[in-house]
Amino acid sequence: MIRLLCVNTDLAEIPAGGCVRISAVNGASSKNEIKYTAVKPDGEPLFYFFNGAVPVAAGKTFSVDMPSRITRALVDGYAVPFGETVGPVDGSWTMDETGSGFAVIGDTGADGLTPVMRLSTGGGGDQIGFDVTDANCEEGTVSTDLESILRYTGCDIPPGAESYGGGYVIEDFIGLIGAYTEEELLAARGVAIYWNDYPACTGHWDLLLLTWTGGC
Repeated sequence: MIRLLCVNTDLAEIPAGGCVRISAVNGASSKNEIKYTAVKPDGEPLFYFFNGAVPVAAGKTFSVDMPSRITRALVDGYAVPFGETVGPVDGSWTMDETGSGFAVIGDTGADGLTPVMRLSTGGGGDQIGFDVTDANCEEGTVSTDLESILRYTGCDIPPGAESYGGGYVIEDFIGLIGAYTEEELLAARGVAIYWNDYPACTGHWDLLLLTWTGGC
């Protein structure tokens, strides 16, 4: 599981199981781990994570896990039908049936959280967690392999493997790599998203989040 250090910059408390959107880099911790800004979702199906079992007050630093394909989340409506599509909605920590990207796969528990499964988007918008296995600072890319991806993301093989000869090259569109030395990059984990370029419609992986795994 990939854990990210975040700051709740919203004025409201994040409830247990609340859906959060990672919107920006918020500096670095004392251990050189990048911190991210966590805010309410905006309804777009992009960079969402879920708070754990403990609510987070406004302004507090906390950590979130990149979920596997199945996770437990706060869903509006106690008896949402099995298989119903739900997802993040604008301005709320709670997912509901007006959103998309997840399917309900079980009953809501006594803690108020509902088991949900992240839906595949068919080659555009897929997300992976990975360990960095190689770094190219000149090109602004990092690389990983399928074994690393499956360890964090599950058993579904993501797109892009054949184009990269079995490995995955991940581009750094938003400029996260520059905060690390090459040595630190080789001890880092990350999250990437798959985009289909328009109009060529060729797929490639872009780096979303990066966290250093060195230290305690």
